[in-house]
Amino acid sequence: LSGVADRLFLRHLEQENIAEAVQAIAIGRGIQNSADIALSKITNDPECQDAGQAYRAVVSLREALSVQHRALSDLRQKAGNGDWEAHQLAELRQAADATREALGQAQAVFEQALVRSNLTALPTAPELSDLLAAVPPDGAVILLAAGDTSGGAVILTGGKVSHHIVPLPTLTSATLERLKSGAGDGRAPGWNEICSQHRRDVMHRLTGQNANHSGLSLNDAAFGHMDQRLHKLFGHLWTDVMGPLHQALLACGLRDAEVVLLPPGQLMAMPLHMAAPVEARYDEAAFFCHWASSIAVSPQALVCLLYTSPSPRDKRQSR
Repeated sequence: LSGVADRLFLRHLEQENIAEAVQAIAIGRGIQNSADIALSKITNDPECQDAGQAYRAVVSLREALSVQHRALSDLRQKAGNGDWEAHQLAELRQAADATREALGQAQAVFEQALVRSNLTALPTAPELSDLLAAVPPDGAVILLAAGDTSGGAVILTGGKVSHHIVPLPTLTSATLERLKSGAGDGRAPGWNEICSQHRRDVMHRLTGQNANHSGLSLNDAAFGHMDQRLHKLFGHLWTDVMGPLHQALLACGLRDAEVVLLPPGQLMAMPLHMAAPVEARYDEAAFFCHWASSIAVSPQALVCLLYTSPSPRDKRQSR
């Protein structure tokens, strides 16, 4: 759903329909976040015990039906080779029909449990005016998305020109996968690969060859190896995402401002604030050196957060 919403967002950006673009992102990501919260409650909240039991029953029956369908398919293939046993096929079909009926009943019970637990309400999408009101003082809110062939972003500010469209031609679905998992050839490591390799390096040093080794220092080879790989990743994040946004923020007349990012899900776990030109030191030229950035998972979350909590700028000034 969020992928469909992102593509719709990009289509509206092409037509400069900013209000519709915001609605697309809000509905898609809001529903996804609500579904994640509901699933967490179903599986962990004692007050949703009935819904949790019904959910587990649905999952179990779906898995059983999948196994029965595979068995039916295997038996049909045997029939083509002359190894046909009609009674086995009939038994499998009868079992699959019974499972399908039980699954329908379990789904009905699950839906009723969701209603009783008040977990069926869809989120209300904020209007463009709501987001503009939630823009940090002298700052910006950036909604961005990746598409099949290119991506884009819209910067919302509090100035007379309230929005600025930023093309992100290399931010595609394939780019997100590469940034997350790597290119597969070792030359462009992804965030998940870097973190996994670093854990393996550290565990090897802590449990490995040097019995007298008392710990790890920042000069250890494990950290040096990670630093090199991170530097490459930060360069890709800058080229594909944060560099164009940095230039666009400057073009909007902003300097050292608070910036709230609403990236697609695969980018949320990545160190976007550390993105920097590959030829520069990231501790001098990274995005965080120019902007006080934070991330919101959806427009709904942003509106609620900025109306109910002090901004990062307020928190810094109060120290």
